[in-house]
Amino acid sequence: MTSSMEAKFDIFTPKLPASPYPGLRPFYKEEWPIFFGREEMTEDVIELLLRKKLLLVHGTSGNGKSSLIRAGVLPRLEQEHARSEVLWRTCATSPGKDPVGNLARGLAAISSIDAIDFRRSLNRGKVSANEIAKKLHLSRRNRLCVLIDQFEEIFHDGARNERASLLIEFLIGFKEDPPEGLFVLLTMRSDFLGFCSQYVGLADAINDGQYLLPPMKTENLLRAIREPAALFDGRVASRLAERLVVDAKASQDELPLIQHGLSRLWAAASTRVSGAGPLLDLDDYKAAGSLASMISAHADEIADSVTHNDPDAARAVQELFRALSAINSEGYPIRRSQRFGQLIAITGTTEERLSQILDAFRQAGVSFVTPPLPAKLQPDTIVNISHEALIRNWGRISDRSTGWLQREFRDGLIWQALRVQAESFLTNPENLLSEATTEARGTWLQERNEAWAYRYGGMWPDVQSLIDASRAETQKKKQEIIERREQAEKLRAEVERNARVRYYLIVAAFVSVIMIALASFSVLAWREAEGERSRAEFERSVADRERRNAIDASKRTEEQMLKTKAALQQATDVANRASKFQNESARTFIASHGDPQVTLANTLKLLENETDPLKVAFFGQIVSQLSGFAKSADIQSATEALIRSFEQTQDSSSADAIGQAIRGVAFNLSDDQAQREARELLKSISGDIAPRRAKALALIFSAFAPKVSQDTANEMKTFLVGILSSTKDPDLMSSVAAALFTLKWTPSTAESELLVRTVLRSLGSTTDPVQIENIVTILAAIAPTLTPPSAQLALESIKLLAPQAPDVFRPAVLALSARTEQGSSIVTPSSGAPTSAPSPGPATAVPSPGTATVPNPGPTSLLQRIATGRWCGSSRSYSLQLSGNTAIWRDNLGSVDVESVSSSSSNDAQTTTQKSFHPDGKSEEIGTTWSYRSGGADRINVKSSGGKSFSLTRC
Repeated sequence: MTSSMEAKFDIFTPKLPASPYPGLRPFYKEEWPIFFGREEMTEDVIELLLRKKLLLVHGTSGNGKSSLIRAGVLPRLEQEHARSEVLWRTCATSPGKDPVGNLARGLAAISSIDAIDFRRSLNRGKVSANEIAKKLHLSRRNRLCVLIDQFEEIFHDGARNERASLLIEFLIGFKEDPPEGLFVLLTMRSDFLGFCSQYVGLADAINDGQYLLPPMKTENLLRAIREPAALFDGRVASRLAERLVVDAKASQDELPLIQHGLSRLWAAASTRVSGAGPLLDLDDYKAAGSLASMISAHADEIADSVTHNDPDAARAVQELFRALSAINSEGYPIRRSQRFGQLIAITGTTEERLSQILDAFRQAGVSFVTPPLPAKLQPDTIVNISHEALIRNWGRISDRSTGWLQREFRDGLIWQALRVQAESFLTNPENLLSEATTEARGTWLQERNEAWAYRYGGMWPDVQSLIDASRAETQKKKQEIIERREQAEKLRAEVERNARVRYYLIVAAFVSVIMIALASFSVLAWREAEGERSRAEFERSVADRERRNAIDASKRTEEQMLKTKAALQQATDVANRASKFQNESARTFIASHGDPQVTLANTLKLLENETDPLKVAFFGQIVSQLSGFAKSADIQSATEALIRSFEQTQDSSSADAIGQAIRGVAFNLSDDQAQREARELLKSISGDIAPRRAKALALIFSAFAPKVSQDTANEMKTFLVGILSSTKDPDLMSSVAAALFTLKWTPSTAESELLVRTVLRSLGSTTDPVQIENIVTILAAIAPTLTPPSAQLALESIKLLAPQAPDVFRPAVLALSARTEQGSSIVTPSSGAPTSAPSPGPATAVPSPGTATVPNPGPTSLLQRIATGRWCGSSRSYSLQLSGNTAIWRDNLGSVDVESVSSSSSNDAQTTTQKSFHPDGKSEEIGTTWSYRSGGADRINVKSSGGKSFSLTRC
């Protein structure tokens, strides 16, 4: 009996671990000798466990739940064997991805029974607890305590709820009929308590036995800092211990941060001493930085040691930690355990390389990843981050703009959008991606793989099919464009060749006429000389014949001279016709300059036959300015000619000019005409589109918007959103934004998430007030459909820019603030995270672009209401720009039309202009008054000193 008791008392012979501080990970059971400061909590938990048999220990993340149970409660229970002859065995497990399987393997590790036998028992549901107790021969003096650590893992993935249900049945059955000798401990974060109600009976089972872990008192925390070092003949200076307590209180990761910081300081101090134990002082801590920066620097050091400037290794490290971390539905960063074999597939690296990387992060003195060395990694080995403090404090993971966690979150959103598009493509093969989206997503997809996609719902082959089909369609359209260009080039070459042939024929004819004339003169002279000689020699004998010959020669010479004159006249006529077009165009413009009707009629004739795109644009501008005198048929004819030239030209500047002309003319089209022309224009769009051409299309679409069908408007929106998501040009984005809101665009969540980054980049790269206004309007529109993390990110970005023009940014700030108040933002190291997710408050009203409602209207805010959006007349649109006490009206072409001084009260506003253009484009007035009164129709009344008046309404 004595020898048996001595064997049982071996647990009281402390075997010290290699270091007094475990680092970031929780304490192990074998490290109970260095676990200080929680003795009272340990006794409280044991007392409750013995009475309740099923006990849930819960608290905030990072407050030491796992360490308390593993290094406090479980060793204390096993020590009861020596004190009271009661045999205690302990089994520790966690749900992971296979809750029942992990529990079965844990039970098998403390017995001689195979895990498969325990698995069969656990499959029995509520009766499984009693079956397990019988298998292990549990009794009053032969007891087993089962620890299910991190119980919240069963709620991390809805797809695993079915596999978790058997574990829930085990707990409920155990509570209803607890067998003798079996005790169960659960640890869980408090913010997951509400999830327990998802399973019938689970909330009732745990309500009877709960222990909310309180924070450590300062004196106990100081003991936990100082006393472990004393066991190793070391010492922690009082001022350092007190400083660590103060610094750690500012973070939710108080205990992990302290343990990691002490571990690093101890390792550094141990290398500097040879005799007495290490001394940890405040100066060492100040040199290292802060507790959070020590974790980030340590993780950077390990990552750099395994990458060695190797891009493939660096990518493997990034993909590893992206796979092991996630953002839950409440917006909090969490760990996400993975099997080693799955990690090999996700990272796309070799088993050997991934093992080397993981070994560096789980070696002694590091412990960032579990399981720790020397545990071997098998394909089914569960790999996890040791504590969420690493996710919250390592800059490479937590950075809110470029961190791996944010990248993973955004990539997940992109994949979900591609899945939706792929499902639509499977239903209708014509639902393909645009050329720009195909190129962007095809490049992006090269960095992903099927194993990664499985985490977000799979469909990898379907998405690949969508990308391949979209690429094929894009290539087909490009080939058609090339063929049309080649055909046009052949036609142009043929026209030029025919012109050259005609020119050479004219020249040849002219030369031939001259040659014939010269030849005729030579023949005549020769014949006259010959006659003279003949008359001298044969005067008498051939007198009569010579006279006849002279008469005949005279007739022939006269005929030849007539032919020569006709040929010369023909050459002159051809030359005159060659320059006739320019002369007639000039004479027409000069002759009709003073009469608008004549000018319009002649311009329409010139426009109908013109092929030079710049001339087409010039004539189109003339028609636009004189549209008040044009008939519907004239407008239709001009629009067709302009669109035909727009489709044919490849020059961006020409396309821009023609687009301006189309926009001016299109306002006067009927609805049917506008619908027909818009459809033709949409059919012609294909291939890469230059920015100026895209801007021209945006201007054209905004003019067609009020007149086309909903289906046509939707196609325009789809095209414009594609441009918006792919451009970095703030000028183009501003124009596209104005067109989208003319089309009454309401963005989806996928579109908003896709656009927010591009919009923020463009906003930061422009100082033009009109562009800033339009881009801010985009942010205000997409804000209601952004996820809370993305809304918070956008809000932080524009707050950096808001001091430049706070009133301009107001609509976006209000909309984004309302969105972020409905969810929790990602926890940052500086701010920490609340112990539970905040309840959503009432939604804040967000003003849409063009509305006339602002909070607490006053003299300044009323003018801001007028300055929000654009105001349309019969042929132009205007916007009001505010600068101090000065207001500037601008027309739709961007030129300054009027400068004015504003006066306003809480109910009305008035601007008196120095110069104004009447909307019909014909007359100029001096001293025009623009007035607006709230409470009535949303319009501006404009009255000139000459008695002319008109109204503007919101576009």
